[in-house]
Amino acid sequence: MRTAARTTPNDTRLPAHTKAKKKKRVPAPEVDWTVMVFMVGDNNLEKKCKADLAEIEKAGSSKDVTVIVQTDLGPSGGSTKRYVIKPRSNNSLDDDVDEQWPETRPEVLKDFLHWCITYHPAKRYMLLLWGHGRALDSFEVKSNVRQIKPSSFSRRARPKQDDEHEKPFFIVCPDDEARHAISNTELRDILASAGDRIEGGKIHVLGLVACLMGMFEMCYELREGVHYMIASESLIPSTTLPFDQVIPFLMRNPKMNEEELCRTIVREFKNHYLSKGDLAVQLSAFDLSKADHVRKRLDALADLLRAKIKDTNKLNAVLGSHFQTQRYDEDQFFDLYDFCYMLKENCLDKEIGAACQNLMQVIGDKEKPNFVIASEFNGDGMQFSYGLAIYFPWGNVNEKRYQTLQFASGLDDAKLKSSWVQFLNTYVNSISKVERIERKPEVAVAEWLKDTPPHLKNGDKPRKNMPTVNIRKLIEAAVAAEWLKDTPPHLKNGDKHKKNMPTVNIKKLFEAVAADWLKDTPPHLKNGHKPRKNMPTVNIRKRIKAVVAEWMKDTPPHLKNGDGGKHKMPTVGTKRNK
Repeated sequence: MRTAARTTPNDTRLPAHTKAKKKKRVPAPEVDWTVMVFMVGDNNLEKKCKADLAEIEKAGSSKDVTVIVQTDLGPSGGSTKRYVIKPRSNNSLDDDVDEQWPETRPEVLKDFLHWCITYHPAKRYMLLLWGHGRALDSFEVKSNVRQIKPSSFSRRARPKQDDEHEKPFFIVCPDDEARHAISNTELRDILASAGDRIEGGKIHVLGLVACLMGMFEMCYELREGVHYMIASESLIPSTTLPFDQVIPFLMRNPKMNEEELCRTIVREFKNHYLSKGDLAVQLSAFDLSKADHVRKRLDALADLLRAKIKDTNKLNAVLGSHFQTQRYDEDQFFDLYDFCYMLKENCLDKEIGAACQNLMQVIGDKEKPNFVIASEFNGDGMQFSYGLAIYFPWGNVNEKRYQTLQFASGLDDAKLKSSWVQFLNTYVNSISKVERIERKPEVAVAEWLKDTPPHLKNGDKPRKNMPTVNIRKLIEAAVAAEWLKDTPPHLKNGDKHKKNMPTVNIKKLFEAVAADWLKDTPPHLKNGHKPRKNMPTVNIRKRIKAVVAEWMKDTPPHLKNGDGGKHKMPTVGTKRNK
């Protein structure tokens, strides 16, 4: 039997089936901090969610700090529950339950924030979103759970469609039972709505206790609804913060400001994982009021690279720096500061170096924090993390999903796409194909053959006692040589299994090299079809290997013959990888 729709404070509506029992209440006295923890463990995080909830309960609250938690667990956890954590006592966790629903939804997050702000006012608010986090929607919800009718507000897991424009770039707090997650656009709107109810118009601190949220795209997306943000560039094992350290510290120092609290959380996060050996983790804190400054410096660098990347040396510098930069999650996300640092070292162009330095300054580091006010890591796998990641794929820029982000749009009407998106397209095209417009193969062949002895220009009928060259193969090799003349080294490859990559028959190319090498060689060394008796010959296979060795001598290591361990990397090799 369908129940009537419930109206929450300030007329925030929830679906009928999320009805909770009403309580008559009045707002509590204002405190220094209200900490709001929204936990979604209705997935493989259920056990850890319960453990962290117990930690929060143990930490308690105080007269200056109110702690409110809303949890959604799996089937064994029952309904979605809202807890107003009491000061430390011997009470059980069930004594703190305030309201409950059958499940959680994005609308419930909005209601949770409005309810906390209305009934537990504070001078400052911190929201901690606890759950899985993914970029490019790579999180898979269970396929064996019941279907739920989609709403206009929430993104639902549904069969793949040809048009992916509506699919978000980021999702956070996916729920297996309800088969939904909160998208980047939903989260932006929810935080803006909550900010309208707070003096100053923004939530003071947002902690995204989820993987891969420490990216500039997410910072820029949420800058209008949040003052400070805490997130990780990488994956967070067990999706946890040391609540038993952070909450008591805040209760002992309730007058601390937002920046001090953020630094404390990042520091305690590192200390928590130091005891776990070399486990690779990372956490950062950001001052989102400076996001627009970062955007301007990033646009300046992107525009400059896009204009200069046609130069082979500069392209190779960008490519090498990209390869050397600290990376996260399947080589799609890279540390922005580290990329600038490597590019400044690898590129001799002073203009590019200055643009990199300007961007590094506004991002900040440990000695001079700026946009990144704190960044810590543990484990060798994160040693070049400076705190801020960005989408930087090797190929196939997912523009449809990227366009769901505010950062993907240009700053004015003249630019429909951001400078970074335009740079990504130019860069990916530069390392995956070479324009061949206005190339004239017949001119190249004629030029290449101009000084070749007549007896080498004919492969149809070999003359008596004369070495011959197959003219068809010679022409094909000459065209290939001309086509490759100005091509970056990483593209000189016949690796046919690389989709959308240009290919060259390397064997034919080396035949051309061999023919040129033989041009001025005495006839008895030219080793035609059959070597003469008692005459020295040339082993063309060994000669080709020597040419290959010489050609690859100065080639960067990551371009040498595939490097099978590097997923989706451009390769060079005379043989196709097995």
